[in-house]
Amino acid sequence: MTSPYRPGAAATCLDMVALLDADGAIRHLSGSVAETLGCRAADLIGTDVLNLIHADDHAAAAAAIATGQGTSVAEFGHRHGDGSWRRLQVTIEHLPAAFGAAHTSYIARDVTGRQQHDERLRLLESVATHANDAILITDAEPIDAPGPHILYANPAFLRTTGYTLAEVIGQTPRILQ
Repeated sequence: MTSPYRPGAAATCLDMVALLDADGAIRHLSGSVAETLGCRAADLIGTDVLNLIHADDHAAAAAAIATGQGTSVAEFGHRHGDGSWRRLQVTIEHLPAAFGAAHTSYIARDVTGRQQHDERLRLLESVATHANDAILITDAEPIDAPGPHILYANPAFLRTTGYTLAEVIGQTPRILQ
């Protein structure tokens, strides 16, 4: 029976996994770098990992890599092969000396989409909070009685109706009838 494992298969790991030597040079890199950073692993072997990181994040990344002990988690900007910048959540772990030259693991997950989503959510929240018109957000269902439940009411809604937030959250919009 043959093993279903195929070295280098794209499905082995979604996170980008690298092993760094004492100088921060990449000694091994998972094939998932193609999805994460849009380049081939072989093209980055021997490269200083700081060359991939945005200049604004160099000092923090260098400090995390240079500590030589423990584990740290941070987010750094990384250049993608198409020239754009991606935000990666990075876990840096310093491995025991028994691992030899590759003494630091560098595991990165692309969180660019999450960051953009969070920014849009903050913008929408700001708009709803500062709107002069009453805004009420409810569950989508049930449509039939007792009806959807109120999840959010902005300050304009509370001023207009005289209700407090505690009085409307969890109620149905039928309280206005």
